[in-house]
Amino acid sequence: KLHGEVTYEYEANGQLLARNTGRVVDGEEFRYDAAANRLNFNTSRFDHVKDNRLKQWANHEYKYDAWGNL
Repeated sequence: KLHGEVTYEYEANGQLLARNTGRVVDGEEFRYDAAANRLNFNTSRFDHVKDNRLKQWANHEYKYDAWGNL
């Protein structure tokens, strides 16, 4: 365990739901379509956009206007 413990969460159907490292910035989440294909989803809990603004954190999504206002 050089870098610590990693845990995995799965859906009831066996699909990988999340990978947790104990560090917020290293965790990954996975999403699937109705046909069980993994979506091209940004798996990071911290999705950074222009000027280092947060786009998404946990269950919250943030949107900015053209001037950078939340």
